[in-house]
Amino acid sequence: MTANAIDMNTLPPTVGQMCALYSPPAGTFDEMLAPDGSVRPHWQPFLDEMEAMGCEELNRNYQEVVRLLRENGIAYNIHGDPQGVHRKWKLDIVPCIFSQTDWDTVEKGMIQRAGLLEMMLADFYGPRHLLRDGLLPADLLYRHPAFLRPCQGLTGHPPHRLFMHSADLARGPKGRMWVLNDHASRPNGIGYTLENRTALAEVMPDMLRRCKVRRLSDYFRTLRAEITSVSPRQKEDPRIVILSPGPGDEFYFEHSYMAAYLGYPVVQGEDLTVRDGAVWLKSLDGLMRVDIIIRNTNDGDCDPLELSQTSRHGVAGLLESARRKNTVLANPIGSSVLENPALMAFLPGIAQKLLGEDLKLPSVPTWWCGQQEGLQYVLENLDRLIIKNVHRSPQHPPVYGSMLSGEEKTQWKAQIRQYPHNYVGQTQLCFSTSPSLQKNGFLPRHTVCRLFSAARQEGGYTLMPGGIARSSADKNAQVVSNRTGGVLKDIWVIADRPQKHISLWLHGTQSDRAFTRNSVLPSRMAENLFWVGRYAERIEALARMLRTALHVLTERELPEDDLSDACLFHLLQGISRISLRQDFKSKDKMRAETEISEIIQDRESAGGIVSTLGFFLNAAYAVRDHWSADTWQVINGIEEYRRSIHLYSGFVPRLMQKHLDRLIRSLLAFTGLCMESMSREYGWMLLDTGRRIERALMFIAFVRSNLVPVHHYPLDNVMMEAVLITSENIITYRRRYRSYMEMVTVLDLLLMDERNPRSLLYQLDRLQEHIADLPRERDTYRLSEEERLMLKAVSRLRLCHTPHLAEISDRSGEYKRLDGLLDSIRRLLEKTSETVSQNYFSHIQESRLLGAAHAEVL
Repeated sequence: MTANAIDMNTLPPTVGQMCALYSPPAGTFDEMLAPDGSVRPHWQPFLDEMEAMGCEELNRNYQEVVRLLRENGIAYNIHGDPQGVHRKWKLDIVPCIFSQTDWDTVEKGMIQRAGLLEMMLADFYGPRHLLRDGLLPADLLYRHPAFLRPCQGLTGHPPHRLFMHSADLARGPKGRMWVLNDHASRPNGIGYTLENRTALAEVMPDMLRRCKVRRLSDYFRTLRAEITSVSPRQKEDPRIVILSPGPGDEFYFEHSYMAAYLGYPVVQGEDLTVRDGAVWLKSLDGLMRVDIIIRNTNDGDCDPLELSQTSRHGVAGLLESARRKNTVLANPIGSSVLENPALMAFLPGIAQKLLGEDLKLPSVPTWWCGQQEGLQYVLENLDRLIIKNVHRSPQHPPVYGSMLSGEEKTQWKAQIRQYPHNYVGQTQLCFSTSPSLQKNGFLPRHTVCRLFSAARQEGGYTLMPGGIARSSADKNAQVVSNRTGGVLKDIWVIADRPQKHISLWLHGTQSDRAFTRNSVLPSRMAENLFWVGRYAERIEALARMLRTALHVLTERELPEDDLSDACLFHLLQGISRISLRQDFKSKDKMRAETEISEIIQDRESAGGIVSTLGFFLNAAYAVRDHWSADTWQVINGIEEYRRSIHLYSGFVPRLMQKHLDRLIRSLLAFTGLCMESMSREYGWMLLDTGRRIERALMFIAFVRSNLVPVHHYPLDNVMMEAVLITSENIITYRRRYRSYMEMVTVLDLLLMDERNPRSLLYQLDRLQEHIADLPRERDTYRLSEEERLMLKAVSRLRLCHTPHLAEISDRSGEYKRLDGLLDSIRRLLEKTSETVSQNYFSHIQESRLLGAAHAEVL
C-alpha cells in the first residue's frame, strides 16, 4: 500500500458500514467474523474504537503510520527483485487479533515445539538415538545439506541450546492452527515486529491501552537475560555482538534495529578473529574478547575454515571456539537442519518418544518423497499439494501443484522421481482470512502468522505475546508472501485486564563500572563513519560549487556577458576536476549547461552528485545503529532526493538551484544532528575527522582552481567573491572589510582565521585534536606518524605570511607561493588519511591489536 492507497471518496461513511460490507469467501474461516456473520467478541473492542475514531481520523492515522515507517527507513531487501533493494515496509493499520483463550492454546503448542526441536538438535549432533530407534530415516538427516558434520560432538549445555525459535502458522477452514514452517537458524522478523508495534503505539496509544493489548517488552527482557546468563566468562557483563552478513542482507535493517534496541554492536565476519580458541572483536582500540554472538548468518557461511570455504561472511575458527566452549552462539551453528520440511512428517512419532505426548500444534500434513509410500502419494495427488525442496532457500521456491499446466506437472513428476530425497509434498491449506484496510474499506485477505519463542533461564521457553502476520496481495491469492506483494500486520493478543508498562531496563546499579570512550567500536564501523563524514562533506562542497555556477549562469546581465562567461568557465574547470571529469575547456553556454546537468543528474558520472550520494548512503546504512531517529529521517530524505533527482528532464537553472538548496539544507541538518546528538566517543571523532579532511581537501582544490591563476580586474574581484560565496564566508568578509576586495584579506579569512569554522586552519586544528585523541600505545615520547603529519601541516600554515602568498610570481604569472603551500598541505592530508586507514581500519597493525588483547587477558 502506498501513502495514497486509501481513497476517502470510495470508503463507506462509517466503520460499521465497512464491517457490514465485509464478506469473507464461502467455506473459509475468518478471524473477525463468526460463521453466522457476528463479530467475534475479542474483535469488538477494536471495532468500537475504530467506529469512535471515524473514517477521516482513521485515514489520518494510516497516513501517519506510513509517514513514520518511511521516515524511519523501515525496509527489507529482496535479491533479484525489480523494485531493487531497500523495498519499503507495507504495514496494515488493522491488526490480526487473538483472544487470550486462543492464544493459550497456541502458546502451549509453540513452547512444546521449541523444546522438542531443541532435544532433536542435541540428538542430531550427539548420540542420534532417533536414527537408531527408527524414528527418522538416516537418509533424511545425512543427505540434507544443512546437516553439518563438523558440528558433531558439540554436546552439553549451551552449545545446542536453541535460544530462539519461530514458526509460521495459519488456520485451516475449520479454525485449527497448523504449523507451516519452522525457523531455527536465524528467526527473522523479531525486529520488524517490534517496529510495527512501536509505530502503531505512537499513532494510536489510547486504542492499544483500551483494547488491553499485551505488551512485548517482557519477551525481550527474557531473551536478553537468557543470552547473558550463558556467558562462558564475565557473567555480570559479557561482551555480546550481533553478527550480520552486512547491508546487502535481506534483513539488515532488523539487525541494526535490534542492535540499537538491545544495546549490542552489530558486526560482520571481517570484524572478528579467532586467537587461541577465543573470538576477538577488531575494535578501534584493539582486540576485545567476545563472549556471545547473536548469529544472523547462514550456518554454512559461519566458518570458512571448517564449513563453506567460499563464505565471505564467516569467521575462520568460529566452530573451534564454540567447540572449546569459549564462545556461545545464539542460535548454534547447525540448527538450520531443523528447518527441513521433511521432518514434519516424523514429528508426531518423535514427540511421543521424547516427550511422551502428542503435538499440541500439528504440522501441515507432509509426505517425504524419500520413502516409497510418500513418493507414491505425492505423485498421485500433485494437484492438491505444494512441492517444496527439503533445502529451503530463495533459489528453491515452493511449487503449487494446482497452478501447474499439464506439461509442467509431467516435468515435475520426472524431477521428483529422479531426486526423490530432495522433495516433500504438503497439503495446500485454504488459509483463514482477516480484514485488511484497502481503498474500498475492509477486505478479506488470507493471512499467515509468524510467532517467536525464546529460551528461559530456568528452562523451557516463553512465547512473545504478539508477532508479525502477512496477508495476501488480493482476495483470491493463496500465496502469502512479501515477494508477491503482500502486506504486514501486527498481531495483538487481548488480555483480560489493562497492561502495565514493562521496561526493558534491568533494576540495580552499575555505578562502579567505569565508562570507557571506545564503547566497542568495530574498526569496520569506524571506517564507515569516517567515510560517511567524507562523502557528506564532498557532496556539500560540490553542491555549493554547482550552486554558485548556476547563480553566475542565471545572473548574466547581457547575452554576451564576457565577465560572467569567464567566471563560469573558471568555476566549471575546477568543478569538473573535482568531480573526476575531463577538464572543461569550452566557453559555449550550451556546453556549460550540459556539464552542470550531467554532474548533478548523471548516474554514470563517478564523481557526480548522484554517485557520491550513493556512496554516502551505503556507508550510512552500514552503521545504521549509530543514528538517532531524527538523523535517520534526514538520511531517508537524502535517499528520496537521490531517487528523484534524475527524473527531472531538461535544463532549468532555477529549478536545479532549488534542488541543490534542498540537498545542502539536508546535509546541514545531518551535520547539525551529528554534532548535537552523537556522544563524543570514537565514532563521532572518526566521523568528524572524515569531515574535516574532506572539507580541507575540497577547499584546497577549489581555491587552487579559482584563485591561484591570476585574474585581472574586474575578473579577480568576481572570482574572489565566488570563492567567498561558495565557502560560506561572504557575510563575514563583508562585515569585516566592507566594500574592499583584496587578495591578502581574502586569504586571511579563508586560510588563517582559527575562529572561522570554514577556514583551512580551523579544519587542521580540529584534525590535530582528533588524531591526538585516537587510541594508541603511549609508552614512548614519540609522536605517531599521523600526529607528525598533522603537526607539519598546521605548522606550515601558521608560519606562512599572507602578503607573501598574495605576491604574483614573475615567471608563471600565478600565485606560486600560495599554490605551493596548498599543494604541500594537500599531500600531508592525503597521507594522513592513508595512515589513519592503515592503522585503524585495515587490521594490519598486529602488534597494536595483539598488545591490547594481551592487556585484556592480563
